[in-house]
Amino acid sequence: MSTNAMETPSLEEKQDNRPRPDDLINFLPWACGQYQMGKPIIFTKIVQNEYISLATDRNKNKSRINQNISKYDIGSTDGKDKSSAGISQYSNRQNAVWITAYTDVIGNIVELKFNKNSHIPSLLFLTMALVIKYQIYLTKITINRGLDQYTIYEMNKCVKISHISEVNLDDTFFLQANYDILLDGPNNIRYLSLARCRINDKVLKNISEKLAYPLPASKVLSVLILSSNRITDNGVAYLAESLRSNRQLSYINLADNTLTDDGACLILDSLQSFVLTQEEILAEKRRHLQFFKDKNDMIVEMVKELRTGEFDKKVTKKKSVRPVPVQATKKGKLEKESSIKSLDAKSSPNFDFMFYDKAVYMVEEKLGDYNDPFSLFNTKLEDGQHTEADVYGVR
Repeated sequence: MSTNAMETPSLEEKQDNRPRPDDLINFLPWACGQYQMGKPIIFTKIVQNEYISLATDRNKNKSRINQNISKYDIGSTDGKDKSSAGISQYSNRQNAVWITAYTDVIGNIVELKFNKNSHIPSLLFLTMALVIKYQIYLTKITINRGLDQYTIYEMNKCVKISHISEVNLDDTFFLQANYDILLDGPNNIRYLSLARCRINDKVLKNISEKLAYPLPASKVLSVLILSSNRITDNGVAYLAESLRSNRQLSYINLADNTLTDDGACLILDSLQSFVLTQEEILAEKRRHLQFFKDKNDMIVEMVKELRTGEFDKKVTKKKSVRPVPVQATKKGKLEKESSIKSLDAKSSPNFDFMFYDKAVYMVEEKLGDYNDPFSLFNTKLEDGQHTEADVYGVR
């Protein structure tokens, strides 16, 4: 056997060296290498004795232990470890993607921070989306440079299928500024920070439109940081309009923007009792009708499912029943068939009511009660005008 044949690793050996999908720190650089991303991924691991979310407590200190654990060169396929000395070739930050992984004491990743990268390829998030489901403790992502319109698009798709609830994009400016894409569709983002991103009134308009009820972000996002941007009173007007119907957003930071007292009053007016416009009243009525339509459609479908399940049970039961003896007279057989039909006919209405009641109960459990910021329960009539009722306490 030749020397080259002995040194060539077998397919099984290569598969054994392949990182596991739930090992994000080692799997992501390896997988991006398979896709030939073109930039190595350098991970630094920081172990925190006690992880505390910045959104809940900013003042408590974190005990951290730094570990440089850049394992895989994405240009290789054998999965061999690289020594710490091998990282020196990536001393120029533009030649690599640098990520800090914060973990708890037992190794679960709780936060990912992308550290001042010149550019983060969209392929990285496209790859991460394949395995993000394994990171059930990952709740925060921080990026301070390196995004573009394509990267944030793939990042949004990745966040939607993860447990990430905090997104910090402070100092992350890019020309297209489509930050509002993070508020599209259902996700878990409760904390969004966009400080020092050069956001202007046009960008804020796009963000504000996603915060109006009943869009998904209006029911989830609680904290929005927009400090140190280029927002004026005109941009704040869009945000104030969305706040009329938004009942989830509880903290907004607009410090260090070019606002006047007029802009501040627009925000404050939307947080106090106000008279509903005719358009807002009609929109609420349309939503109420749509709620009943959706509920009725779900009940009909549920009744069909229950009937099908009951029918299957009857068929199974009939198969297990002993057949009528051949010696039975024709008259007796007819009498038996007639009695069964009569019983089914009499019990059919009872089954219908039973199915319907059960379906109503199951659908109501799933949908809950109708609740709308401009419903009759949440408004009051003053001087012939519908006014928002202060049923939410301090907003």
